[in-house]
Amino acid sequence: MKRFTDAVKTAIAQRNWYCALTLALTLPEICANLEFPKTKSGERYTAWWDKYGVASLQGGVAYALRCVYLHEGGDHVSEQKAQKVLTNFMFTGPRGNMIVHTHLYIGGPKVALQLQVDLFCNDICKGVYKWIEDTKDDVDVKERLKGLLTIKDVTGRP
Repeated sequence: MKRFTDAVKTAIAQRNWYCALTLALTLPEICANLEFPKTKSGERYTAWWDKYGVASLQGGVAYALRCVYLHEGGDHVSEQKAQKVLTNFMFTGPRGNMIVHTHLYIGGPKVALQLQVDLFCNDICKGVYKWIEDTKDDVDVKERLKGLLTIKDVTGRP
C-alpha cells in the first residue's frame, strides 16, 4: 500500500491535484476490497470510510463523491442515490497560510462542501495508515496484498 500512498504524496508535492484526488479516492476501495472482497463495492467503501474516513464525511457521501468523480469526472453529487444533503463538492488548492477545509457553503438551493485538496488527500492517506496498522496481522489481507499492481521501472533508475 505504501507505493500508492507515496504516489498520492508525490502528486500533492507536484501540485497534480487531479492525480492526487483520483488515487486518494481509490485507496479506500482498495483497502476495503483487500479486507472484504466478497462484499459489494458501495457497502465496503462506505464501511471503510465510516471507520477510517476524513473531513467529517459520512461513508455514503464519500462514496457518492468517489462515484461521480471517478466515473463522470464531476463534483455534482445530488443525483447520486447515496447522497441526501449536498449538491456538490468544491475543491480548492492550498492558499499560503490560509486553510479553508471542510467548510459548508450554502448558496440558495445549492449546498457544497469545500475541501482543500491536499489536506483531503493527506487525510485519506492517514486513514490508510491506520487501516494498515489494524490489518497487519490479518493473513488473508497479507495474501491479497501480494496481488496488487506493481509497476516495474525498467530504466534502471532508483
